[in-house]
Amino acid sequence: MLHHQPARPCADAISRHSRALALIACVAFSIPVLADNVVLSNGQPTPAWGALSLLSAGQIEGGEEAMQSTGAWEARVTAWRTLSAAELEADTWPQHAAGNGTPDDPGSGMLPGLLAGAVGRREGDLDRTFIHHADEPGVRRDGINVGNTTRDIAVGIAQRADGKVYLVGQAGRPGAPTRIAILRLTASNLDRDPRFGNGGLQVIELANPQLTLVKAVALMVDGYERFYILAQDKERYDNHDFALICLRTPTVLGDGDFEACPGFGSPAGVLVRYYDFGLAPGCAGHHDLANDIHLDRRPAQPMKLYLAGSAQRQFNACGDTDLAVIRTDLSGALDTSFAMTGKVAIGVTPVTGGGAWTATALAVTRHVSGDVVIGGAVGTGNDRRAILAMLNEDGTLRTTFCSPSVATCDSPMTHRSGVRAWNSDTVSTSVRSLVAAPNAGVYVARSFTRNVSETVGRLSRIDASGGCHVFCGEIDMFPEFSTHTAPVAMVYHDRNGLNGQITVANYSFPAGQPERARIIVYRFNETGVTNNLQPDVQFTTGPSTGRNNITVPGNVGEPRNTRPVVMTMDRQGRYLVAGWTAWEGEDLDFALARLQRDVIFINGVND
Repeated sequence: MLHHQPARPCADAISRHSRALALIACVAFSIPVLADNVVLSNGQPTPAWGALSLLSAGQIEGGEEAMQSTGAWEARVTAWRTLSAAELEADTWPQHAAGNGTPDDPGSGMLPGLLAGAVGRREGDLDRTFIHHADEPGVRRDGINVGNTTRDIAVGIAQRADGKVYLVGQAGRPGAPTRIAILRLTASNLDRDPRFGNGGLQVIELANPQLTLVKAVALMVDGYERFYILAQDKERYDNHDFALICLRTPTVLGDGDFEACPGFGSPAGVLVRYYDFGLAPGCAGHHDLANDIHLDRRPAQPMKLYLAGSAQRQFNACGDTDLAVIRTDLSGALDTSFAMTGKVAIGVTPVTGGGAWTATALAVTRHVSGDVVIGGAVGTGNDRRAILAMLNEDGTLRTTFCSPSVATCDSPMTHRSGVRAWNSDTVSTSVRSLVAAPNAGVYVARSFTRNVSETVGRLSRIDASGGCHVFCGEIDMFPEFSTHTAPVAMVYHDRNGLNGQITVANYSFPAGQPERARIIVYRFNETGVTNNLQPDVQFTTGPSTGRNNITVPGNVGEPRNTRPVVMTMDRQGRYLVAGWTAWEGEDLDFALARLQRDVIFINGVND
């Protein structure tokens, strides 16, 4: 059952950000806490939800990395959902809703529909109506922790019906417990909302000292804000489990703090649920690592959650890992209609090298057919090949996907049907992000490590059969020679049911200089008839056609180092990109950029 823990006084602290940003926040009040004796259905004890604290943080273990020298830790995430034109139209602001703005949020009252941006600016340009840094309008940074080695990383974005925006992520520092950090920003200018938490911030500390946050998903139910947060756990006997956390607001469109979701895990409410595959008998421990999460929210269907990552097994050796995917309902209970247990592990013979059977899922989404698609990499050591698998709704491999009869499916005959491996790649590659598109199979973004000094982001469109034509409609995202560029998140926009737009957020840095990373956003137009992808020449007035480069200001004299983690579209159709930016060295803060979408072009074209 839930009980309350007395509030602890908030410690006095002066952030090193106060020199430029004055972002100082402490939290001290009572919150509901789970009793220590609550037991999950899998027999694992539930950690207590401790008092809110700003002064402790957690060990970052991180998700899969695209290259060896990526610098600071990176997470593996994909876009939360694909928005069709009809969904965008349905989600636009209520037309001139009654009410007036407030002094702290002038834009919270009269919220019009889609607004045109500044004349002469294009879709994809940074939104200069949103200013937090004079030298770069359209971006903001937020420091959650104090100290010089903090890891404040935004992994999720959500917008509620009144237009206010949540950034959800982790507040962490090596050697201390990881906390969940939730920022709420005003609708008008994305300032911290003083009506929420302590100056717009709520920080939740978990009893587990090594809970590493990977991805957050927002789910709006009758106006409640609900976050499902996927994490990697390393608490018991040096084992790793998938961990799923559910937080919800106590009232509809209220200003109260998030608390444990009612009914999640048990009737009393359980904050964290753990899942392991138990495939490593005889090994020192099991290491099941979560990387990505997808919310299946099809109309007239019960909502489901897909969790993807890797499961350690003892096959050739204890270093073997399988592609792993779990399906749960919204209470966190395993969905036993999915492979009878709710859990699927797929072993794949390495495309290259020998030794350990190593396969890892880095991304998951649902295909338009209802099937689930997972992507990642398989191989040994640093020599891996991109991989894609499609599962039927019952958890079995879809035999019509990459069957031996599909001549254009790039998988050797030794691979089972239902699995595609980029066998023709001659260098290390991995699927980094997935998004489904109507009538077009699935878009696959992968990193392609061409040599020690160059990594290319590569976007492909794969047919429902697993095959493709016209080179899979493949196109590169590679801004300059001697750079490392890796795709992280994508959003698909269906314009007319046939020819849509795909927008991809990458990070890119010069070879040997990972501390100088920037966000690079590309947009491509698809042609459904020919399966071709073309750069969108109407996208941005940035440094190159169809591409915008984004950095966030840091400490004076320090190199700018910014990376995306998640991207979505707000209710006005603008792109929101969130992740982290370095203040100095390994000291990371939340980062957010907003890009114009519905604008007036110089040439009058606005389709």
